[in-house]
Amino acid sequence: MKKKLLLMPVIILLTLGLAACGTKDSHGKEFKASLNKSSIMMEPDYTATVKLKANKNTQYEVQNSKGNDVQGMRKTKSGKAEIKFNKVGKYTIIAKSDNGHVTKKLPVTVKPYEVTLNKATNSVGPLQFKIKSIRYEAMTKTKEPSNDALYNMDNYASLGKHYYQVVINYEVRNNSDQPVDVQTTSWTPTDDNGTEYQDGGSADSYYYDTVVGGSKIAPKQHRAGTMYMISNEKFTVNNLKLNVSEIYRDDEDEEPINEGGLAQLN
Repeated sequence: MKKKLLLMPVIILLTLGLAACGTKDSHGKEFKASLNKSSIMMEPDYTATVKLKANKNTQYEVQNSKGNDVQGMRKTKSGKAEIKFNKVGKYTIIAKSDNGHVTKKLPVTVKPYEVTLNKATNSVGPLQFKIKSIRYEAMTKTKEPSNDALYNMDNYASLGKHYYQVVINYEVRNNSDQPVDVQTTSWTPTDDNGTEYQDGGSADSYYYDTVVGGSKIAPKQHRAGTMYMISNEKFTVNNLKLNVSEIYRDDEDEEPINEGGLAQLN
């Protein structure tokens, strides 16, 4: 009986010792790993970065929501690392101690770049635009068009397997005492490289607008709309400009009520 009693403390101490070792790295330090953010947003260049902070010589890998490796096992001497992503989605960063005894799973969500502006442009004649929000999206082409913008694209076949789309939510206000006909009045956006996007444009500069071509905008009224800018190449609209055509009251009028011009954010 006494032998059994003597063995009990030894077993308990051994168990506690093994448990303690299972939470520490090779230097005997408690293994800790954390991210500076659990949710991050893409930058306009379609990259996102999260910072890992852990013990020295930590190893880490990145898996997507399906559990597949998207970044293989890497080692960091300092315990700090900047982990970059180029696709939106849900990921798990798996950090391991240098001795492989401890594993920490750190979830992170990568969201598309989206900014809320609520900024107005200068007026072009009676028209003034208010840019509500801008969203950047890296897209994968489907077999058939998936939205109205793509259905109205004449050369959908020339769109690449991977392409880029910027969605702009906005309002256009008619400040005159006459209606504005958007069958004959139009506006087209220009990106930061000076490329003008057209509704009949190529797959590198295609544009679709939910307002243009609709019913007239009544005097002193506004219309909410969405612009789609689509290109096979990456582009930015940090300094968005809208080229406004001559402004007509009716599609039968020979003379415009105002000349066109350039609308820019104030």
